[in-house]
Amino acid sequence: MSATIAVYRSPDIGMDRNRRYKVLIDGQEVGTPWPGQRLSFDVPSGEHRVVVKIDFMRSNELVVDTQAGDLVELACRGRGSAFAFLNTIFRRNAYLDLRVMTESERATWESARPEVPKPRNLGEDLD
Repeated sequence: MSATIAVYRSPDIGMDRNRRYKVLIDGQEVGTPWPGQRLSFDVPSGEHRVVVKIDFMRSNELVVDTQAGDLVELACRGRGSAFAFLNTIFRRNAYLDLRVMTESERATWESARPEVPKPRNLGEDLD
């Protein structure tokens, strides 16, 4: 049985909203979440290194130790500030913030998920 690493990309940074975030696990690109999206990745048990990249900048590296059946939820967001330009020059390895998801972030993500539409019988609409 494998473990799961889920990465949630925060939707709140305007300047990076249309930029492509790349999730890397153990140096391999595994997905590209868009703002507000949560992607899940199955991984074998053991230690894994998780990084999120954006262009030539990246997040801090998180080392995650997983056991079979574990779900590790991570949140990634930009460090949008007045000093964002300086971060692109001097802090390329900390441009994005990657951390274990908090309960409030999980609640925000859950409340923002769109509802699944109810199935409908199109034949009934024709009467």
